[in-house]
Amino acid sequence: YFYAAVLSHESDDSAKVYKYSSELRSMGLQLLPPDVNESDEGFTPTDDSVRFGLSAIKGLGSSSAKAIIDARGQEKFRSVFDFVSRVGQNAVNRKMLESLIAGGAFDSMIIEGFQPNEWRARLFASINEILAFGQSSWNDKLQGQTGLFAASDVSSALETDLVESAPWTREEMSAREKAALGFYLSVHPLDAYDSRMGTIGVTSMEDVGSAAVGGMVSVAGIVSGLLVRWSKSGNRYAQFRLEDRTGNAKVLVWSETFTRISNMLADDALLIIDGKLENNDGGEITIVASEARSLPDVISRQARNLVVTLPRRAFDEETLNDLYAILASDRGRCDVTLVMPVEGFELTLKSPPLQVQGSKRLEEQLKSLGCSVRWDH
Repeated sequence: YFYAAVLSHESDDSAKVYKYSSELRSMGLQLLPPDVNESDEGFTPTDDSVRFGLSAIKGLGSSSAKAIIDARGQEKFRSVFDFVSRVGQNAVNRKMLESLIAGGAFDSMIIEGFQPNEWRARLFASINEILAFGQSSWNDKLQGQTGLFAASDVSSALETDLVESAPWTREEMSAREKAALGFYLSVHPLDAYDSRMGTIGVTSMEDVGSAAVGGMVSVAGIVSGLLVRWSKSGNRYAQFRLEDRTGNAKVLVWSETFTRISNMLADDALLIIDGKLENNDGGEITIVASEARSLPDVISRQARNLVVTLPRRAFDEETLNDLYAILASDRGRCDVTLVMPVEGFELTLKSPPLQVQGSKRLEEQLKSLGCSVRWDH
């Protein structure tokens, strides 16, 4: 109850919400994502968790949250179409739906067989249709045709009216969720690297606080709040926060190091930072960086095999030539396996002559062709 009250009080400050959610995790408790059928206006406690409050979602606020709760009453929403047909006409808009979808507030309505990244992508692509359904429903209610949209009609609309869309990538899903909630909750950019983190010698943010001040640490995470400034002597330096699943820390990059690694520094970059632990004036642990490495590059270079699945479409000569050129430009010791979907089955080709080094750049180039990529270690 204490944390639910504190989180509700600090709901406008994403940094503080993230801080207290990290404390919850350290106590074995969980912060659950928002849900239009379960969330109240503020954060609410359950036996072993706290539910994210609707008013804390970006783009909603107190009045929209109250409109959702009032419309829900004693009967849960059956679908997103049922949702827009029952919530007040003036309360539902594109921004609200975008934030609710991105934050996972409709995930409990997911159609069987869908993954959350597929479900959210389909809902997001269908916002025009969803809004039109809601408008039509309210027009009919104003005309006294309240029985037109029965439960079966709503369910039918849910099944048939969602626009087909490519699933969101892990990166896209996590970025959209952070934009809606203020921080990563159900998905995190580092999730894709969880199984390999133990092989690269990094310390979790949770454990950094117990490390000796003055000692050296290696930490991995995602960059946020990057600020580049000029010192009194005219040199550039930077500061940012580096975040993993367990917490975050302030990182300082003084001018000498900044000159070497500035090209790697950007918000949302996934980095491994080597540095020295210091205490600042406020008692906060700060990492003074001495080196930076790309986390995706470090992980991919440990891989023994790169599995490239081509898109499910005709394999024209131009695409295959582009694929070969991309692979040939990144020579290394990692084997390559090509998977080609052909008329209901998959053709797998091992390609010994094509060995690659492995890098984020290579992965991005392959994805630009529509290929999916997996690194086997």
